[in-house]
Amino acid sequence: MPATTEPCPDCGNAAGQIKTETVRNMVEPFGNQDIEDDVQYRICKTQDCPVVYFADELDQQFEIDVIREQPNFKLDGDAEPYPLCYCFGYNKEHIQEDIAENGETNIDDWITERVQAEECACRWKSPLGGCCLGNVRAAITEAQEELV
Repeated sequence: MPATTEPCPDCGNAAGQIKTETVRNMVEPFGNQDIEDDVQYRICKTQDCPVVYFADELDQQFEIDVIREQPNFKLDGDAEPYPLCYCFGYNKEHIQEDIAENGETNIDDWITERVQAEECACRWKSPLGGCCLGNVRAAITEAQEELV
């Protein structure tokens, strides 16, 4: 059974597995034509490393400049806009504004309803290839704590 993490070829930090379909959908046209179905791709979440996806078997690296969506895990937490939900377009600023105006937010509830209605496309739209709700809820907690 293959290891779940491998070192990133650029920074050397541990990099987890990512689905091929996510890599194919995130890499800009022409770069995505080189993505192989039978190869295990990896994702490097190290903030200051330019590599987002790689496949050691093919000596392939896809850096941030060829990724369709700005990966939030490569951004400084104060970056604006700081994307949180790639399916529905919510960012950290939306949450901060909603809480500042209303004292609370229901953005996470709304996204949850959309996910349950199978209206999301996380596997294709998120650079992480998965659901954003954890990031959204963390941003809500952070924004609420800033108001106290």
